[in-house]
Amino acid sequence: MTTPTNEASRRAIKGHVTRWINNIQHYDNVQMDLTVHNLVLGAESNLRNMYNKYKRLSEGVARDMQQAEATQDQFEAEIDSQIQIEEDVGDALIIVKRKREEFKEIQAAEERKRQEETLLLMFKTQQIAADAARAQEKADQDAARAQEKADQDAARAQEKADQDAARAQEKIDQDAARAQERAIRQQENLDQQNLFRQLIAAIP
Repeated sequence: MTTPTNEASRRAIKGHVTRWINNIQHYDNVQMDLTVHNLVLGAESNLRNMYNKYKRLSEGVARDMQQAEATQDQFEAEIDSQIQIEEDVGDALIIVKRKREEFKEIQAAEERKRQEETLLLMFKTQQIAADAARAQEKADQDAARAQEKADQDAARAQEKADQDAARAQEKIDQDAARAQERAIRQQENLDQQNLFRQLIAAIP
């Protein structure tokens, strides 16, 4: 039987299908990240595209085989070949599905980690703010106590100064009073002496 054009075209497409299947299988045990994820999705898209072309060409191959009056063995071999390709493609797509889920789990884990880090950062920020507030409160209290002590010291100093001034003034007043008293006594003594002199002078 002469090889039809559909068979030749399908053989070329089958090579692409096999290549993309192998490409996907290569990533089966590769650690997933964004780059690998994109490569797997690209391989999946190419595989599906090539496989759809393969199936369309297989329909043409089947028609060509009917027209060429292929044998039952040839039809069975064709069916077995298509089944094998379908299974291989299915296995590759299962790998893709698993890698998608693996990447989703990685993304979910990274998102949880980001959330935990965000919460931790928020907690640390709040803790720092609380510590700063407590430090400021303590500083304000210390400043208030220092000011209160300074005011008390100033008040005591002023009170002492007032007391010292009062005592000094009291001493001055007392000294002045004593001086006045001495002056009065001296004047009284002088007056008395003058009186005695006058009395003595008046005696014949």
